[in-house]
Amino acid sequence: MKSDPLISVIIPCFNCQEFVDEAITSVLNQDYSNKEIIIVDDGSTDESEEIIKRYSENIKIIQQKNMGLSGARNSGINHARGEYIAFLDADDYWSQHFLSAMVEQAVQSKSKLIYCGWEHVGTYRQEPFVPPDYEDSDNKLELMIEAPRWPVHAAIVHKSIVDELGGFNESLNYCEDFNFWIRAATKNRISRVSKVLAYYRHHGDTQLSKSVLNMAFSHLNVQQTFLKEHQDIKKQLSRKQIRKITYGRLLNNAYKFYWKRELQYARPMFRKVMAHGYGSLSDWKYMLPSFLPLSWHLKLISGLGKSE
Repeated sequence: MKSDPLISVIIPCFNCQEFVDEAITSVLNQDYSNKEIIIVDDGSTDESEEIIKRYSENIKIIQQKNMGLSGARNSGINHARGEYIAFLDADDYWSQHFLSAMVEQAVQSKSKLIYCGWEHVGTYRQEPFVPPDYEDSDNKLELMIEAPRWPVHAAIVHKSIVDELGGFNESLNYCEDFNFWIRAATKNRISRVSKVLAYYRHHGDTQLSKSVLNMAFSHLNVQQTFLKEHQDIKKQLSRKQIRKITYGRLLNNAYKFYWKRELQYARPMFRKVMAHGYGSLSDWKYMLPSFLPLSWHLKLISGLGKSE
């Protein structure tokens, strides 16, 4: 009988002294034993190194100069021996059943990418979320290109896929996770564990607003680059579908900020959408004023407030 597959758990860490202990402990306490833990200290300048070294008997430690999140993950990948790889950022953590449930699903479904439900914890909490069963949906490609709805630590992926993709794109400052998952999920069978097993730590409102525009436009750029490089996939979608999952997604994000009156984010998104001729006449009613000076725009929407 084949033994349980070895799982390589990769934990990149940069100045995460407050949370890295909990992340490591959540992996050590897993009820699945056939695992290796690789932690990459990506040039930390706080007490992270000292905390990590307490676990040196149980984990493999890689210390390097700061290479960024993707570079740290790739360093871990280069040392991984497992059949499957799981990524856990140093400020997040898992349920103790995460690995056992994910491996069981991988074996049963013969899938090379398994994802699960997750929950925001920390200062910005949300209701737990379990993504849909994408593989059995009629529009898997469309949904994956729009955005796979799981964070990096709510999945395991076969090492062969990671090697084929060459790991994470280190040239990307934003959306490196999305770039990885969109390429992994569209060409491989994926399977879901319909339980919340991963916990994503949110660090407050500053994390919400930081680099909002860079994230939004980088997401669009990843989509466009992917479609350009994968014409075989692009041909399976209509022009209408492609525009909906690219510019339509950006428009929906713009509206979220518009209704919160955070026009510094909504206006550039609206202008990007208009530049590509997307949206209904009703949408353009809201988008066109984004060309006005900000003070005029604010006065206009305050006047329209009653009708909205």
